[in-house]
Amino acid sequence: MSVPSVNQFLFAGVILVVAWGLSTVVVEVLKRSRFLTTKTKTTIDDEVLRLMRRPLHLGFQLIGIFISAQYLFPDLSYKEYGYSDLMPVLLIIWIAYLANRLIRGLMNWKEDETQKEQGGGIRRGTFGFLNTIISLLVWGVAFTFMLNQLGVDVTALIAGLGIAGIAVALALQNTLSGLFSAIGLALDRPIRQGDYIRLEDGIEGFVEDISMRSTRIRTFENTLVIVPNGKLTEMILTNMFLPGQETILKIPLGVSYSADLELVETVIIEVAKEILANHDSIGSKDPFVRFQAFGDSAIELKVFLTIKQFLDQYMIKHDFIKALHIRFNEEGIEIPFPQMRVHLKK
Repeated sequence: MSVPSVNQFLFAGVILVVAWGLSTVVVEVLKRSRFLTTKTKTTIDDEVLRLMRRPLHLGFQLIGIFISAQYLFPDLSYKEYGYSDLMPVLLIIWIAYLANRLIRGLMNWKEDETQKEQGGGIRRGTFGFLNTIISLLVWGVAFTFMLNQLGVDVTALIAGLGIAGIAVALALQNTLSGLFSAIGLALDRPIRQGDYIRLEDGIEGFVEDISMRSTRIRTFENTLVIVPNGKLTEMILTNMFLPGQETILKIPLGVSYSADLELVETVIIEVAKEILANHDSIGSKDPFVRFQAFGDSAIELKVFLTIKQFLDQYMIKHDFIKALHIRFNEEGIEIPFPQMRVHLKK
């Protein structure tokens, strides 16, 4: 193999510069094509164009390097493999990179759109393990095609992997069950990282992580509860953050039979509006009162407060009870305690 001349190196450098220039032009065209995509109702076309910029830039660079190398070293080969074998391999790698980037990027785009529809401000992210599985599948298929392109008999390899897969599946039944349950959770999306959930057995807290085998829930006591995904998919659970974080806080109450119920309702609503305004948590509905029953010691009622964030309810309830107690004392409204009057007959 002869050593290239200086002029050949210069020409190869020109090829690289031209490839870089073409990639820059294409990327700029994609950036400036937003005036077309902004006219559509969806943003998926904007996201596709954004995701394609880097692969296209890399593709032009690979073509430039390939042409330069072939120009400088036309007889370069390894055993029976030459440039004609290398080009399809590079193409397979580029297609796998593009497919992996598009799939993962569009999953994140879907997560963003879902979060916007539900009124959330933070994207909690698609499950990390699902992205990992997708990447492994894409690159695994690409690797198989590369081996086939290089003349390797992949039939025996695939058969061997199939037999090994059956053996692994039998040995890891519980783990695989958790994996498929996790994939079901990722696709069905009843819970997301960061959501506050309550399980049917009474456990409640924030979803810290959803892994291939289990889901971790951080409780209010700052303890970590680990629930196998297989069991989680069979449980009845309540997601406090879906479809939105706005929730209705219900506070039971009782007033004396001698109380003026119109005054009671007016005072409660005034206090409720004041507390909600102080916490900047005024929901879509005004607070209201509903009298429930004639109890043994009091007229029973419930106060309904619509609040913006589910987690605001604890401080709002705390401040509401204190403020209402003060106003009831000022208005002379009695909150009776349970009592029993016994009459003795002589």
